[in-house]
Amino acid sequence: AGNDSLTKIIIQGVCSSACGNTDVVTLQLSNLQNPPYAVSSGDNLELSIFVQTSYLVNQSTYVASTVIPALQGGDILYYSVTATDPTPSATSTMTVQFAPESNVLAGSIVVIVFPAAIGIVAGTTTCAALRGVDAGLSCAISGQEVTISNAFPSESLPGYLAIDFGNVTNPSSASVYGSFDISIKVGSYVAYSRNSGIDFEVLASISPCTDPCATCAGSQTHCLSCTIPSDDP
Repeated sequence: AGNDSLTKIIIQGVCSSACGNTDVVTLQLSNLQNPPYAVSSGDNLELSIFVQTSYLVNQSTYVASTVIPALQGGDILYYSVTATDPTPSATSTMTVQFAPESNVLAGSIVVIVFPAAIGIVAGTTTCAALRGVDAGLSCAISGQEVTISNAFPSESLPGYLAIDFGNVTNPSSASVYGSFDISIKVGSYVAYSRNSGIDFEVLASISPCTDPCATCAGSQTHCLSCTIPSDDP
């Protein structure tokens, strides 16, 4: 709630003639703006009916959350997880990229939960801004959860966000692992989230590789490193 929050509405002329005790009055309010994050109100919603604005006929109090549905966080779109070395048990830099469907407010935090099979360690795993987030970001790791602060000193327009995580260890078997859980929060309130479909594939090493690949994984043409010099222009 802010200084411009709606706190009281007075509606006059609801019934052109006497309203019966079985009549239903429907009020439609337009141009109301939701807050920019998912929140349900525990405040009371009071409804009073007056005759000629001064004589109280009926007054009822409801818990607002039972009348107004809780808001849902927005979606996270166009996500991907890649690593500089996607082979089993390799330790390398992992890039998590994603795009919230609308603006990110200044001061928002990002919380990313890694799948249990992927190795991250507090004090060893690092994080760095790659795209769309401030270089002064900081990360706190607790178990598989990484909380990223100071990434949005000002409001961010819609677009790709990308963060590099250093010293991340892959699972020991080639397979698809997921899902990562990504949320963007304003304080404790969720603005955007996704907890399905954000997977990472560990690829088996392949040998020999097709030129110009010096090393490859998944297929002979999926290069992890290239021959130098290459036969290609």
